[in-house]
Amino acid sequence: MSDESATQLNPRYPPRHPGNEPPLAAPHLVVLEGPDTGKQIALRSGTTSIGRAEDSDLVLDTPHASRHHARVILRDEQYEIEDLNSRNGVIINGRKLDPQTASTLSHGDAIRIADQVIVFLDASAQEDSRRLSTISVDRNRVRSEVDEMLKRTGRPFDKSHD
Repeated sequence: MSDESATQLNPRYPPRHPGNEPPLAAPHLVVLEGPDTGKQIALRSGTTSIGRAEDSDLVLDTPHASRHHARVILRDEQYEIEDLNSRNGVIINGRKLDPQTASTLSHGDAIRIADQVIVFLDASAQEDSRRLSTISVDRNRVRSEVDEMLKRTGRPFDKSHD
């Protein structure tokens, strides 16, 4: 996918054009690295599915992701991610999740699914002293801002899984 191309999501959601979006207000997942760089999806109440299957809410175009790889669930006003017994697992900030075990997501968490890196953005987070909610969906700007965020938080992204 080129930097100039429109973000492509499941057809149930309208396409967005990188660089034209205001800062993300609702909780979002944004793909930062991998074949689907630039894809984004606003999370809603209930469950948001992630995987290679066309019926996933966030469809990942990679043979390394399972058809139904993971899901994000809103529970008790917190978003959680769960690995659905995927072949290659889900890694949050360098820590591999146990299958079928939910892990609470925090604003700025880096999620690795196969060869994709996805960031969880929640502008409604109580504490946003790092100004993470200003991340836009312009591919180059997102990558640059997330790199800066990781440097400021002291949570370097482990690229050993590439």
